[in-house]
Amino acid sequence: MNKFKNADDIFDFAIDREEVSYGLYMDLSKDVEKPGMRQLLQDIAAEEKGHKERLLKIKKEGLFVISDKEIKDMRLSDYLKGVEDPDPDLSYQDALLMAINREKFSIYLYSYLSKITDISKLKEIFNMIAHEEAKHKLSLESEYDKQILTEN
Repeated sequence: MNKFKNADDIFDFAIDREEVSYGLYMDLSKDVEKPGMRQLLQDIAAEEKGHKERLLKIKKEGLFVISDKEIKDMRLSDYLKGVEDPDPDLSYQDALLMAINREKFSIYLYSYLSKITDISKLKEIFNMIAHEEAKHKLSLESEYDKQILTEN
């Protein structure tokens, strides 16, 4: 389990998650037969890359300040089940489930970050990223419903 000592640790973790997500969606897009789904996955990957760039900028500029509220436990382990780094031999179904879980985790992470900063602009950015992650999750869940649940 990750122990975060400071804001840089949190940002390093989030940046890594965005980078891994980008790779996952690009890899998934190569295995999809439907052009529309391929494009959706590539679009999600591009947004994850944009999230990483925003986080790098915030970290580099030292904009993130944690509020005076005590941070006891982020409970990340509750959200990390099924979010581990992808296995190259995953089935499409398992890859979709992993991606859905990654997005669920990301929603939690950015919602949490928006709550622990006192800077209103950062709250807005983190809430916006959380909203984008929620859209990704919905798109992936729709794909799962169409491709997996309707086949069974």
